[in-house]
Amino acid sequence: MAAGALFTCRRGATAYHRALMRDRQAPGPALALIGAIVLLVTSFLPWYRFDAGSVSGTIAKSVARVASQEGFATSASFWKAWGLLPALVLIGCVAGIASLAAARFAGSRSRGAPAAALLLGLVATALVVLCAIGHPGPKQLVTTATAAWVALAASAAIVAGAALWFDEVQHPGAGISSGAP
Repeated sequence: MAAGALFTCRRGATAYHRALMRDRQAPGPALALIGAIVLLVTSFLPWYRFDAGSVSGTIAKSVARVASQEGFATSASFWKAWGLLPALVLIGCVAGIASLAAARFAGSRSRGAPAAALLLGLVATALVVLCAIGHPGPKQLVTTATAAWVALAASAAIVAGAALWFDEVQHPGAGISSGAP
């Protein structure tokens, strides 16, 4: 029996091991969920910063002094800069992706969930691109901060994870070896 088991392991995966590989969680939903969480967290970090250094000499010092005296904000998050509507769209995308990924982890194998996650990821990516590139003005004094670019990477992770998830549902077990050496 032991020699047979050893021989089976050397030749390839047994039916039991193939079944374990098939039931293993695919990385797509996890990647989409992690991207959604990172996107949500970065939406509260500063996306835009006041940069008086981009203006020459005394004007920069004057602008910085007036901003500090008047109590103007020198940075703004996604929420502060764009208001309620884009924020609600972003929250809707993140919540939808999180609930869809949770459904996958609960065992759902429908094609609708990854397709919806892909659509929501594309909407979130478009929104982040528009907000990161079209930052509030004046363009000479406001720069896009690192959090906006991290949010863009997170939304791209959502799309990639949803695409992997969709592929997994379309072609179950495609990445599993047949057991032959």
